Amino acid sequence: MTAAFSHERYLPYVDGLRAVSIIAVLGFHVGLPGFPGGFVGVDIFFVISGYLIIGQIATGLSGGSFSTADFFARRVMRILPPMLLVLAAAIIAAPFVLVGAGEYREFHRSAALSALMVVNHYFLRRQGYFDTGEDSKPLLHMWTLSVEEQFYLVAPFVLIGLFWIATRLKARPAAFWTAASIALFALSLASCILLSYKERNPAFYVMPLRAWEFIAGGMLAAMPFSTIGRFKPAATIIGLTGLGLVLFSILGFSANATYPSWRALVPVAGAVMMIAAGMSHPANIVARLLSLRAMTAIGLISYSLYLWHWPLLTFARMLRFGERDLAGDSLVAVIAIALATFTYFAIERPIRQHRRAILTRFSRRGIIAAGTAAAVLVGAAGFSTRYAPGLVGEVRLSGLEMIRAEPPAEPELRGLLLGDSHALVSHPALQERAALHRAALQLRQSASCPALVGTMLFADGEAYPPCNASLARTFREIEKGKDAPSDFVILQARWNRALGLPATDPLRVARFSMAPDGAEAPAPDQFAFLQERLGATLEFLFRHGIKRVLVIGQTPEFTREPADCVARALRSGRDTKICAAPRVQIDARTDATSAALAAAAARFPGVRYIDPRAVFCDTDYCYPNMAEVMLYLDDDHLSTAGVRRLIGQFEPDFRWLLTGSAEIAAETTESRP
Repeated sequence: MTAAFSHERYLPYVDGLRAVSIIAVLGFHVGLPGFPGGFVGVDIFFVISGYLIIGQIATGLSGGSFSTADFFARRVMRILPPMLLVLAAAIIAAPFVLVGAGEYREFHRSAALSALMVVNHYFLRRQGYFDTGEDSKPLLHMWTLSVEEQFYLVAPFVLIGLFWIATRLKARPAAFWTAASIALFALSLASCILLSYKERNPAFYVMPLRAWEFIAGGMLAAMPFSTIGRFKPAATIIGLTGLGLVLFSILGFSANATYPSWRALVPVAGAVMMIAAGMSHPANIVARLLSLRAMTAIGLISYSLYLWHWPLLTFARMLRFGERDLAGDSLVAVIAIALATFTYFAIERPIRQHRRAILTRFSRRGIIAAGTAAAVLVGAAGFSTRYAPGLVGEVRLSGLEMIRAEPPAEPELRGLLLGDSHALVSHPALQERAALHRAALQLRQSASCPALVGTMLFADGEAYPPCNASLARTFREIEKGKDAPSDFVILQARWNRALGLPATDPLRVARFSMAPDGAEAPAPDQFAFLQERLGATLEFLFRHGIKRVLVIGQTPEFTREPADCVARALRSGRDTKICAAPRVQIDARTDATSAALAAAAARFPGVRYIDPRAVFCDTDYCYPNMAEVMLYLDDDHLSTAGVRRLIGQFEPDFRWLLTGSAEIAAETTESRP
């Protein structure tokens, strides 16, 4: 085996690279300028872990001294004590911060599954259009630990198997392992890129699709860096190139680009090159920079800092009603650094210093069993937070209940509701209203897909297949008359989401934009395209026998989770107006969209357009609630109460839609809901 396999000496440049990783992650989460791609710090952590852990396993196997019990006992001592401390602290703090039933449910499940190292799969299942914002998930960052631990569970057995096969084939273990690693790397990377574009992105959370990052670090263990080391300029060039790739990722990547995909290759390659340069020539300029005392000091506390920073940030933002405040978040980061320093000196370093004594005094299996038992106990405590007194049920909100509304057995009218998830959540209340005129309302929806004929959606500048296939199928079935003839159609969507506008959170940009079918790039003027495509859609519907169409405009969008904000305001005795959005902010985001929709609708006598702002806004603010009655499910979807209020406010328009009555809706007087 090469020297790379057998090193056990302290590598200061590795701790320095850990410092780069945690600084990037912390800067990104705090919102510091210059860190738009700081999330790549996680990828760098994975490379470092792969380099160290795979190297250790390979060293033991090549020397005939590897023990799975010893390996897992060391992992338990390294990972669990700080992690369980932070989980316990979060569980204790949660009753003083959380208010909504959804917050409790999310927290206690994620706490238990974090302790059991499988929370990454929970957050994967939670992905989707109705998922809550990241600032309401205090344990979201624990997914990375789950991925790491799952890799640690698999890696020893894979390497043992590879070494056994190499022995049977009488091949050199290092060469055989390298070849197998390249194959596994390629398979994992290809799968990661392919599956990154799913609506639920498994490549982000699932270990096998992240394994290539660990393998990239692990493959360094078999590389002949002694040859490169003869040429010191080569090590410097490699190190500087790697540093450039890492900095490019941190400074240039966007949180809303599809990730990991191929983009993760950039920081991973950068981290690999920086480690390779340090291995071949530890005195190169990049390795010296990483080995500075300040960098290694940050690197030593990086694990504890990663554990502490996110729960503290999210709890602080919850107490500020979802507001992100750079000064306040920076103060929280300082507190996290202090707690991480304490955790390192009180827990991490003593365990590391006395690790040999612990392993001598206690059996490896006993350490593993004790760690597992502690994790189970903390996980059980996480589940118990749902029973904390004075929390769940203290603030009771109404309007969030979902209803069922069945169409008439023998309808006299038939209609279609076309749109995205906004149409989905509105359908029961709309069917409830339609049933008063013995009308059946059939739903055709696909998440994030506004129902516009001849339109394809782009996500992150690339065609978005799930939406495009759904839209084509919907209009093809209408054209072929697959459904029973329809008398009326309702078009409803989160129109802003498809227009390339910034998302509700002002720190984000939108993923989606629209283009004509077959185009290679989004339309340059999204609002003009929306107006033209809506007009074409209306022509298509009338051409296929539709008599009347109601277009529901963009609902006001909020920057907070309304239910949690309202519950927190009521519990603290504050006016729920703190959860409202300034009308000027809503209008700035919605005016151009509304104008495009209204202009297209005005061309057709059989079309009416309604603007939800007239229902949920007064001249100064837009409101997600009426006291304890929630009009919104989340930051943009209406609740049943909200849809019913919309119907009531525009009752003449809905009556016209269902009956053809020529009654015109009275001009809406804008007032607080």
